[in-house]
Amino acid sequence: MKRVEFHPEAQREFVVAARFYETERKGLGVDFIATVERTYEVLRESPGVGRRVGRGYRRVLVPKFPYGILYRVAAGPSTSSQGCISTAAPDTGGAAVEDETSNG
Repeated sequence: MKRVEFHPEAQREFVVAARFYETERKGLGVDFIATVERTYEVLRESPGVGRRVGRGYRRVLVPKFPYGILYRVAAGPSTSSQGCISTAAPDTGGAAVEDETSNG
């Protein structure tokens, strides 16, 4: 099974966005979290689904929300596993992904 690792800036953006949506409408933040989690599950099973955006990165849009997930598939510590480094970023831009998959 493939592993998803979040860039620290992506984690921060994800939490900020979920809080924002929850203040906009009760339950919307929870819906955002669930939708992003479902999108990550798709990436875990089919990491090639995202559109190539250059330098080894791919991007997939999050359904129902103006967010995209920028990621790259990297070889993990074992030859049979892969990991994704991802960021949930507004569709207009967001944090750059700069780290490699950890060796642990």
